[in-house]
Amino acid sequence: MHGSVDALATLDGKRKIEFVLSNQPGFDTALDVDYPGVRSLDGFRIIRPLVAILYNKSRYGIKAYVVRWVVVDVRGHREVHNLVPWAEAGGHEALTGEEIVWNPGEPRLVSPRFNWGVSPFDVQDRANLMASLAKDPLAAESATALSIDISVDAVVYDDGVFTGPDNGDFYDRYECERNGEQDEAELALIWLDGSLSDDDIVARLTADIEKGLTADGSDRNSLLDGARGREATRLLKAFRLTGRTGLRNLSARVTSYKRAGLRRM
Repeated sequence: MHGSVDALATLDGKRKIEFVLSNQPGFDTALDVDYPGVRSLDGFRIIRPLVAILYNKSRYGIKAYVVRWVVVDVRGHREVHNLVPWAEAGGHEALTGEEIVWNPGEPRLVSPRFNWGVSPFDVQDRANLMASLAKDPLAAESATALSIDISVDAVVYDDGVFTGPDNGDFYDRYECERNGEQDEAELALIWLDGSLSDDDIVARLTADIEKGLTADGSDRNSLLDGARGREATRLLKAFRLTGRTGLRNLSARVTSYKRAGLRRM
C-alpha cells in the first residue's frame, strides 16, 4: 500500500494535511485513541487496506476535499474511487460548499465508502455499516490487490485557497456548483421584481430543472447548468410552500454569499 498527501504550503507554511495508512506503525494506536472500538468491529479487518486516518494540520477550516483511491487488482485492472465530502445547500448554509466540514486539528477516518469524524455515538451504531462494507466487492478485491494508492486529490480551505493535484477536476466542479446556484437565485429575484406571474415563474424554474437533468458533461457549461437545475428545484419547492415571499427570502440568502473565486497554491 502506498500513500501520498497534499502537503502544499502557503506562504505562511501552515497549510498541510497528513494521514496514517493502515499498514503504517502507529495506525492502531491512533485509531484506538480517536475511534475506540472500531478496530474490533466485525468486518474491519477485511476493509482495513482501504482505510486511512487524515489530520488537518493547519489553522484553516476546510469546506471540501477529495480523497482518491487507485486500486490495481491481480489482473492489472486499475480502478479509481473518490470520496468527496462537502456540504450541499439546504443544511446550515443555503449555498453548497459554504459550511466547514473539517476543522483545524480534527482527524477523519476515511475509506471509499465512509468519512467519519470523532463522534460521541456508540461504536455499535457503526457496526452494521462496517459489516455490510465487508461484503462489498471492493473490500474483497483490496485483499488481493497488487497495489492501493491513497492520496488527497483536492482541498478547499475556508479562505478560498485550493490545493492538490486535482486529477478529478474538482476545482471546476466546486466553482460551478456555487456559481450556478447563485446565478439561478439571481434570476429568481429578477423575475420577482419584474411583471412575471406565479405561473410564469414556475414555468421558468421548471425549464431550468429539466435543462439541468440533461446536463451530464464535465465542461463548465454543463456543470453550471446542472447546478442551476438543482438550485431551481430548491427554489421551486420554497415557492410552492411559502409563495413569493419564501422564494425571495431564499434567493436573497443564496446571493448574499461571496462568489466562489478559488486561488490555487
